[in-house]
Amino acid sequence: MASLIYMSVTGSKQGLISSECSTVASIGNKAIPLFAQALDDNEKLYCEFKFYRTAPIGGNEYCFLLRLKSAIITDLRFFFPNSMTHNGMQPQESASLKYATIE
Repeated sequence: MASLIYMSVTGSKQGLISSECSTVASIGNKAIPLFAQALDDNEKLYCEFKFYRTAPIGGNEYCFLLRLKSAIITDLRFFFPNSMTHNGMQPQESASLKYATIE
């Protein structure tokens, strides 16, 4: 079973960028345009990563929290697999961050 990581991102200008993530209201991808705006504006971000692992009795259990303060997005990348040769693969996005503090 894969480990889960939930990320929340709050921008100094845009507020909670990850608002309504993983809800019915978030059908479609709202975060990437906001991430692109944060990249363009060199916006300071506060990021929280909540890590979960597989519990001994099954299911997921909270493992630990990682915080990045005064982070900025330095790069956004998109990976779209060729549907003819890699039909079973999903598109992916990657964001690179530079930060002042990690906790």
